[in-house]
Amino acid sequence: DHLARVISAYLDWSRFQTKPATIENLFAISLDELFTKIVGKRRIGCSQQIVYQCELNSVIFANQDEIMQLFTNLLDNAIKYSPKNSAINLKLAWPVVYIENEGMPFPATVLERLGMPFNFGDSEMGFGLGLAWVLSICRKYKFESLIARVEERNRVSITFPTTPT
Repeated sequence: DHLARVISAYLDWSRFQTKPATIENLFAISLDELFTKIVGKRRIGCSQQIVYQCELNSVIFANQDEIMQLFTNLLDNAIKYSPKNSAINLKLAWPVVYIENEGMPFPATVLERLGMPFNFGDSEMGFGLGLAWVLSICRKYKFESLIARVEERNRVSITFPTTPT
């Protein structure tokens, strides 16, 4: 039932908001290995061409499930909102990860409510919680996030701290 899944997803996000990062949950994560796994899974049955480029692998310390969720959500959104047979680029250029697609620009209504739950814009695909999750995870680990339109492409960038905080 769709309503039950929406409520469950919202409650999960709400609980996450108050859950502090603890040392017990932190593990060394190779970003190249993580992105290779995510891209490999997403290429199956995907009509877009996903191009992954790693300029310099790096390791971060975080909860792997949360980092997997962050980048899976961003890549899924890039796929969902890209034209068929278009290119989606995922680039790891430490300390920044870029995800770019050829989709329509983010609607102003989405950008105004960025990070808030049930933020669908003009489309009601999904639960409207994806970017709320992404930004919550970024805040938790002090990652910087930026959404921009660059050369007729959407670009989401995640910048990792380069010094311990």
